Order: sequence, then C-alpha cells, then structure tokens
Amino acid sequence: MSQIHFYYGLDHPPETFIENFKGGTLVTQPYHPLSLKDEWRSYLPECSKQFYYFNCYKISIAEYQSLLKNTLIHSYDLKWDSVILDLKDPINFCFLRNRAEEMLLKKSCDGLFLDDLDCHHVAQNKDLLLELIKSIKKNLEQKFIVNRGFELWNEMHDIEAIVLESFVPEQFPEEKDLDWIEFTLNTSLKPFRENNPSTPISILKYDLKHTFDNMPQISQDRAHRITCEIEKLNLKIMTATERLDQWPMYLS
Repeated sequence: MSQIHFYYGLDHPPETFIENFKGGTLVTQPYHPLSLKDEWRSYLPECSKQFYYFNCYKISIAEYQSLLKNTLIHSYDLKWDSVILDLKDPINFCFLRNRAEEMLLKKSCDGLFLDDLDCHHVAQNKDLLLELIKSIKKNLEQKFIVNRGFELWNEMHDIEAIVLESFVPEQFPEEKDLDWIEFTLNTSLKPFRENNPSTPISILKYDLKHTFDNMPQISQDRAHRITCEIEKLNLKIMTATERLDQWPMYLS
C-alpha cells in the first residue's frame, strides 16, 4: 500500500483533489453519492483500492432515533452528535454487523477502515468487539485498515494497514500523555513492528497549533527522544487539518 487518501466530505471531489491523486488507497464515507453509485474509480482511475469508513460503536443520534431507539447505549458523543452503542445488546451487535457487511458486499469495496478501536469503552468490550470483527469477516475476503486499537492487533488476521491517529509526542505536552505514548510504543508498537515488518503503519498528525514551544525543557527533551524512537520504526507521517470535513480532506 503506497498511499492512503481520506476523503470525508460529501460533496463532489474538487478538481485539485482529482488532479493530485496519484494512486493508492482511497477511504471514503459509504454514503457519499459516488460511493452509493460505485463511481469513485470513474473519477480516480488510478485508485488501486477503496475502503469504506466504519465505526464499530458509533452512529449518529438521528440514525439511532430512527433505526434503533431503545437499545442499550454506552454514552453520547455530543461533539459529533453521535451515540456510542453498547455491544452487549444483541440488536446493536447485529445492526453493526449487517451495516458492515452491506458495505463489504459492494463490488467497489476492498475493505473497511475501522475507527475508534481504542476508545475508553473498548477495554470493557474487547471480546465482543473481536467477535463483531470476526463475524463481519466470516464469509468475506476483504481486509481492514485500523485506527489504533493496539490491544487488538495480535488477535486480528486481516489487517491491511494501521493508522495511528494523533500518536505525536510533540502535540501532547502533559506528562501523563507522554507516559501513555512511551508505554504503548514499547509494549505494543515495537513488538508488532518486529513481528510484522511488512504491515504499513502510518501516523496521522493534525496540522494544529500545538504547545511544544511552551513545554518545560525536560518535557521537550523527552518528547523529542520518544519521537526519535518512533521514527526508527520507519513509519509514514500523514498530515491533515483538524476537521476532516473541510478541505483538504485527504492525507498523503
């Protein structure tokens, strides 16, 4: 996999996007008009693979009220006007599995981009999450691109690539964040890279105004040291705007 391009907008891709697309994998929303018509490759003939975005827990509040209503909810994500479903409810489980399989059955779909795999509620539902992913894959050949989900990698066998969203020491000045990044680097990322040297792993870095220059010198030094350790793993760095629904909406 040479490049991953994310296009989360729902409008027609602008000419600049089409002109700059030089091949690779495209990740789009399944309900984009071009996704619904299987027409992305008409505009991007150099697209080698197409993956659809899929959240293993979350749907919009409007969808929940329309399609599910009274099933178990873990919590609300008001920032994204979403409901986080509780996988212990069999109706939620079947709803998500069926939604994923509908995407995978489209002839243009080469796999799913699985988001939110290491949110705070994942640890409580790890076994159910793995069961959901395995049930989706039971009779299908497509693969997954996963966003983080460090605890799941060794138990998944269909990973095409890994994206590490915001795994950037310089953008998280708190010591507790650096503690977590360093711990995850040593206990998950390094061992996985050693055992899976050919799996593409990319870091998604948002183009934010971070506070690195205002960090205490000791924290700056530590963040720089951790970054050097990450860079030794030969990972690809992708940069995006904070809101993926605004241009630019692709990463390369």
